[in-house]
Amino acid sequence: MPLERSKLGNWLLICLILLAAGWGMWQGQRLMRGDFSAIQARYRIDTWVAGSAKWTVPEWVQARDDLLAAAEIMPDNPLTFDYLGILNTLRGQRGWNEPSLRKGYFGEAMGYQQTSLRLRPQNGAAWSNLALSFYALGDHAGAAASLEQALKYGPYELGVKKLSADLVLAMWPDMPPSLQQWLQALYRTSQPWERQVLEKLAKNYGHPDVLK
Repeated sequence: MPLERSKLGNWLLICLILLAAGWGMWQGQRLMRGDFSAIQARYRIDTWVAGSAKWTVPEWVQARDDLLAAAEIMPDNPLTFDYLGILNTLRGQRGWNEPSLRKGYFGEAMGYQQTSLRLRPQNGAAWSNLALSFYALGDHAGAAASLEQALKYGPYELGVKKLSADLVLAMWPDMPPSLQQWLQALYRTSQPWERQVLEKLAKNYGHPDVLK
């Protein structure tokens, strides 16, 4: 009897090892499939955001479909949802002057951004992108709250600082003192050329004297 129990235990151990190995292989293949589906889309979106290439509607649709396929394979990957948010933001910015287009695409972007932040809440860039969506939808309070989080988690990220400065100036009268003071401090500590950029933005938004 002790020998039989020993054999049974060995068989159970072997089964557990095989199950663990099979699960590991499946996970690895799943990650590879998801990454392969998204890699070209992410590259294209990066070039569009950087301004080194312009997107066409068919290219936009292909990137969206590839990212959605990746999200289906890896629903727990926040990066995929970040890029889906950025992709819809690009479309919303192009249709900014058409309220229905702006609200439709930024509303879609917001959903993906919120999903990303549920998976990775300490992502400053995602918070600043969410702030842009709130601004596009006319919710300045939501934008301000998101900017507070963006500057909490990504205070030194260049993209976070640039977008936050732009949005704070765009919504200046509605911004809480903490964000106004943050921007004024940023202006004081910036290089001369950066101050010129901020001054130009402030003037364009109709607040030429708020930084000084």
